[in-house]
Amino acid sequence: MKFVPKRELLPALNTWLIVGFLLAGGITGLRNDEEDWIIRHIVSVLILLTAALIVWIWSGTSYTFGQEHLRIKIGPIVKRIPYRKLSRVRHTEPSPMSLFALRRIELSVGAYDCYQLAPKQEDRFLEELCERCPQLIVEQAAAGSER
Repeated sequence: MKFVPKRELLPALNTWLIVGFLLAGGITGLRNDEEDWIIRHIVSVLILLTAALIVWIWSGTSYTFGQEHLRIKIGPIVKRIPYRKLSRVRHTEPSPMSLFALRRIELSVGAYDCYQLAPKQEDRFLEELCERCPQLIVEQAAAGSER
């Protein structure tokens, strides 16, 4: 079963504003033919590659339930987490520094590894996760915080 991330307006605006600035800076640097044009072109290409990476992450993120593991794909990065290693899931506090959504869920793997996800169908995702991970501890949202 495959889930895509939810995409909220404020993080989306922030993301695409950053991509726009990166594209403008990279293209401007490529068009400028002053001294040190080699260094300026190299920096411009790196800026454009950064913009491309952000777009790749934006369009290539998914969470897939396999037989033995949860597959998290974030652009070029693929992480497989065995269900037996998942220990806890909880809702995070809203953060404006997110690519997809202000409110996310955090999966704890062992004592130190945490992954923040923002599945579009969060309730269905959590149901599927609990079904595959009977040992999983689900921490409820604090009283007074909205979900």
